[in-house]
Amino acid sequence: QNEDSPFFGIIMAGTGCGKTRASLKFLTALNNEKLRITVALGLRTLSCQTHREYTKEIFTGLDNISNEVGLAVGTCLNNLDRVEEVDENDNNNVKDDMLGDIDTVTDFNGSTAEAMENDDDVDSFIDDNINLENKILQVIAKTNKDKIIIDKPIVVMTIDNIMKAFKQDISSNLRYLMRVISSDFVLDEIDDYDTKDLISISCLIYMLGYFRRRVFISSATVTPEISKTLFDFYQSGVMDNLNQDKNIIYSFVNENNVETYKKDFNKTSPSIFVDDLNKFTTNVYDSISVKSSKFLKHRIDTVALSSVTSIEQTHEVLYNSIKKLHHFNEIHYDDLTISTGFIKFNNVRDSQDFSMFLGGRSKIDDNCHIVWLNYHSHFMNLERFYIEDFLDTYMVRKSKIDPILHCKFGSEPLFATTQFQDHIKKAKTLNKSNIIFVLSTTNIIEVGRDHDYDWAIIEPSSIKSVVQSLGRVKRHREINVHHSLETIPTDYSNVLLFDRFLVDIKNNNKNNS
Repeated sequence: QNEDSPFFGIIMAGTGCGKTRASLKFLTALNNEKLRITVALGLRTLSCQTHREYTKEIFTGLDNISNEVGLAVGTCLNNLDRVEEVDENDNNNVKDDMLGDIDTVTDFNGSTAEAMENDDDVDSFIDDNINLENKILQVIAKTNKDKIIIDKPIVVMTIDNIMKAFKQDISSNLRYLMRVISSDFVLDEIDDYDTKDLISISCLIYMLGYFRRRVFISSATVTPEISKTLFDFYQSGVMDNLNQDKNIIYSFVNENNVETYKKDFNKTSPSIFVDDLNKFTTNVYDSISVKSSKFLKHRIDTVALSSVTSIEQTHEVLYNSIKKLHHFNEIHYDDLTISTGFIKFNNVRDSQDFSMFLGGRSKIDDNCHIVWLNYHSHFMNLERFYIEDFLDTYMVRKSKIDPILHCKFGSEPLFATTQFQDHIKKAKTLNKSNIIFVLSTTNIIEVGRDHDYDWAIIEPSSIKSVVQSLGRVKRHREINVHHSLETIPTDYSNVLLFDRFLVDIKNNNKNNS
């Protein structure tokens, strides 16, 4: 392809498959190994996680990656985010604990933090098209912040920042326009935005098409409607700049396959794009079906709550369900059986109440020692920082390949911690042979967490919510069905879904009283 060829790519791989790294590699290859990329995300947690992964795992030791979020925060807590409070009395059972974590892209006036990185550059990574020796850029880049936004080869930011490229009423916004003109883009978790936000993002896609920048949109649950709409805007931008060649390249990517098409954009109608996308998704479905017959990540069942009449009964049913999942997914360690899992509620108060229940229930259980942790948005920033730091460190169980079963299994960094060793000693002292680590949480667990648990219990709020939650179970591991079929019980499961919303149980309680 020509170096200036417009490119529109869609990564629709599953959670935990490495979409963040893949998009970086694809765009670098498309740009003749020149690295000039902007990663725009809707969540502050995702922005900080991506920045952390790039700096610690991909570009170790380099200071050429800038992270900018739409909130002024201290450097030590730069991975914290503010989340709107969830009203427990709201009867809408689809309350999202992440809502305040999403930067509203239609608000172009949000405050921004000064970038926390220095502006040292590695010449081998910088695109030659951007050179601060240029007199024009010397006029534009008046501050250190301007230099970082314009000159850094990789910028990870919340998407509200880049939207300021459209609002040129103040001179400081010019740096974002320069970034749009000169950088390829990755838009991650594209389906996290509402309709109003997608309208603004479509304008960004149009502008990127006009300037013939390469674009990757990425999500495990991106819909055909969103894909088609964004491609239409990108194609319109390319067509409005007719001074260049008339070819457009688009590509569909998942963990097993890549399909690339190069066509004359004057002859590429939206229906052709949709037909190609449908063919690819059909192939993806077929490959998933084949893989699921060989490897097992999730087997889903339900928690029977239809007959319960109170929250107290619900807690008991959930507790017994935890013990059942522990039995199916236990790991043998130091003469004990151990498992880790989370239970996701749609409401913060419900997660708090269940944590308190676990604290008392574990004391009267003869054979199970429960290590429980509550994680939601209502903690103070400092408390939440330590909880997230603990989970991000010890629940990342990167996989290895079993030489006999040829399947993935995870490391267990949690077991080596001082805190968990203390729980092991306590369990042995109490003559309990089972230790269950339970995270009582909310929708905040769904996105931006590279955690890997053995099992999960989920109060569903949407299909997307369930899919994202499933991405935290055996994230980097799987069971080889061919070698383990005889040992897997017929009623085995590692994910349970509520068959009834808790708000319904509460409402029935009020009506009966």
